[in-house]
Parts: sequence; C-alpha cells; structure tokens
Amino acid sequence: MQRILLILLVLTLSFLSGCEVLKNSQKPKEPKPEWVDKRPSSGLHYVGIGSARKAGMSPDAYKENARNSALNVLSSEISVNISSSSVINTIETDYQLSETYERQIQTSSDRNIQGYEVVDTWDGGEIFWMYCRLSKAKYQTQKAKKKTAALQQAKTKYLQANELRSKGKQYEAIGSYVDAFSDITDYLAEPTDVLIDSNRVDLGTNVYRDLIQSINEVRFESKENPVFATSGMHVASDLMEIRIINKSGNTVQNMPVVLSFSGSGLLNNKLSSDQNGVIHVPINKVTSKNQMETLTVELDMLTLSRLSKDIFIRTVIRKIPPPTYKLVINVQSPLIFIESSEKNFSKTSNQSNLKSALFQAMAKNNMRISNSATEADFVIRIESDTHNTEASSYQKSVSLQYLVSVFDSNKRLIYTKNETDIMGYGDSLDEASNEAYSEGINRMKRKTANSIFQAVFN
Repeated sequence: MQRILLILLVLTLSFLSGCEVLKNSQKPKEPKPEWVDKRPSSGLHYVGIGSARKAGMSPDAYKENARNSALNVLSSEISVNISSSSVINTIETDYQLSETYERQIQTSSDRNIQGYEVVDTWDGGEIFWMYCRLSKAKYQTQKAKKKTAALQQAKTKYLQANELRSKGKQYEAIGSYVDAFSDITDYLAEPTDVLIDSNRVDLGTNVYRDLIQSINEVRFESKENPVFATSGMHVASDLMEIRIINKSGNTVQNMPVVLSFSGSGLLNNKLSSDQNGVIHVPINKVTSKNQMETLTVELDMLTLSRLSKDIFIRTVIRKIPPPTYKLVINVQSPLIFIESSEKNFSKTSNQSNLKSALFQAMAKNNMRISNSATEADFVIRIESDTHNTEASSYQKSVSLQYLVSVFDSNKRLIYTKNETDIMGYGDSLDEASNEAYSEGINRMKRKTANSIFQAVFN
C-alpha cells in the first residue's frame, strides 16, 4: 500500500511540474515596460538588458539565464583603455598581443561583476526579461581596491624574484617573476605604479623587463665543442653533457630544455637540469652517414609558461625567444677489420671471396678498412663451408652456409648473421661449389652487408 502511495505522489509532482512549465508560455500579465524596447542611457551606471526563453525551463533556470545575459551586456560596456605608458603597450610592440589581452579582460569582467542591482524584470509570456545596472563609481572603487591589493602582492613577489636572482637561483627567480606578472594581469593596460626603494616605478613594466632579462641570462656550455664521434660507437658520457649556468657562471638547477638532433639516436627530447645544473643528453651512440650532425639545446618556453595559470601570461612567455646552444658533432666512419675462414667441404680454402665482397660493400658505405684487428673499432669475422647435398647422375648440388660475427673494440660480440641453403649446381662438386660461393657473394653484397650496416652503424 505504501509503495502505491509513493508512486502516486511521484506522478502528482511530475504533473504539477509539467503544469508549471506550461504556465511559462502564458501571455504577459503586465504591460511591457519601456526599457525592454528602449535601452536606458545613464552616465552614472553601466546598464545591461538581458532575456531568456522560458519554454521547457523552470523559473529558476530561465531567470538565471536572463541574469547572465544582462550581465554580459553590462560588462561589455566596461571598455579596456590601453594606456600609452602601460606594459601591455610594450607587449603589443614586441608580440602583437593586445587583442588577445582585451578578449581575456572582457572574459574576466564577465566573471567578476559584483555589486550590481536588478532594477526590474518583466515576464513577457514566452520570454523573461531582466534589467541590471552597476554604479560606475562603485565599480571604480571596487576595482581600485582590488588593484591596490594585487599590486602589493605582486610587488612582494617581484622583490623575492630579485633576491632569488641575485643568489643565482635562476629558475626560482623566473617562477617568482611569473607569479608577480600573473597577479596583475587585469591591470597591464593601466599604469601600475608602486614605490620601490623610495622610487616610483611601473611594476608591470619592471616585472616584464626583468622576466625577459632573467631568461636571457641563461647560458649553456659543454666540455668540448665540437665533439668528435665515431659512427656506431658510444660517445663518452661527459662529452654529451650540457651545463646550464647564469651570467655569473653559477649552475642553474631544474631548468627545462628542449633538444633536437639532426641525426638519429636521441632517446628523449625534453629534460631538466639536475642538482649540478647538468643536462645528460640521451644519445648513447651516433649513427650517421653524414660527417657532421648538430644537437640544438634551447630553453623550454612551453614548460616555463606553465608556471602561470593565466592564459595571457602563458602566451606572452611562449613568445619570448629562448636562449639556444648548438653542439656540433663531427662524425667519422668506424675503422673495420675483416677476417674470414672460407672452407670447401670442411677443408680450408685459399679463397677469400666472401671477405672481398663484404670489403667492397663496407667501402661503398664509406667505412674505413683497417689492416690490424687491434687498431680497429670493429672486427667482422666470416666463417663459411660447403656441403655436398643430394645429387643425380647428371648434376651435382652443393649447399653453402656462412656466419658473420661483429665484435666491438672490447671483443664483445654485438651482432651475428647466419645465412644458409645457398645452393650451387654443376657437373662436378668443384663447379657446384664455385657456383654456391658465387651466389654467396651476391647475398653478402645485397643482403648481409646491409643488415650489418643497419644494425651496427645506423
């Protein structure tokens, strides 16, 4: 019984709600006020007339929509006047961002309208109207109060930034400059005068100037430049370290950078300096056919921009040209020694056809050939043999198999390639063996040499 009563109650409430929505479409009960068609003009107030359709909405919902509409119109009357002495004027000269700033300030005004009054409302049947206004004097008083508080807060952070910068804490100083800049975003188009050491200065201009200077003071240095590397071989880790310092030569910690490399082998392109101010470039070895590659290091302005939550300040920071450093890497081809043991039917042969084929292929790829295994960067060993396979009374068949092993200068095996079932045919075993080796030479040049080159030197 209780369940049935509950269901009836829900149905009744739904019916009444539907009736309320239907009522929203009734004809006006009161005459249309003059302000609906003719917007009031006032030198003392910002005025906003807004409206909202009622159909399908609760009274609270359509009234809120009408209020928001009126406040949007009201806030559009609050114009942004850019002072010729303001920092936004300098930013416009540098990066042409004044329109972006005006849009953001307009959006900020829409969100922060306070102290307005609802003068009148009118239910027009299908449309609900609202008339709001805000005292210009009251708005200016509120704005001045907020501006004073913002300037004081920004001034404190600006002075902290200067102190951090004087102590060589460049990253932390940049962060404090960004915070100070963000605090006064809403006032960058106006004079932002404050007293510092008994001198009246424009805070916005000073923060902007010192932020750029602190970024430009970031320097990069490396142990050697250019660096000499051998293709396919590991580069000494200390040669691939970039040290970040400020103008006084002090190391800078936590500074984000972006790396780009003209060659291949860069494992990660976004890093930050460690506690010693060092960037450890993640290139284990340089693999390149070019004689020179370039590593470019620059301050990561995108990451630095995220120190601010303010969209406009982020945009300004991303526009600042980053300090850049180029590390030149001169690349030489590796020195290779090739040795072979080429057999026929398990017997040592005086031939070295596979060795000669690999020699030609390596030389074609600009590899340097050594006459001594001890002086070489890499040693390539070829071991081959032929085997008599099934034969008919008319023709002999021979199978060739060879193994290529690559060792580094420390005699560590770093690559192997095994080729099997290379067939040769002939009237005699020697003729079939020669044909198998001829096929082996072709495979060595076309396939095996490229596999070695790609795996070890690329």
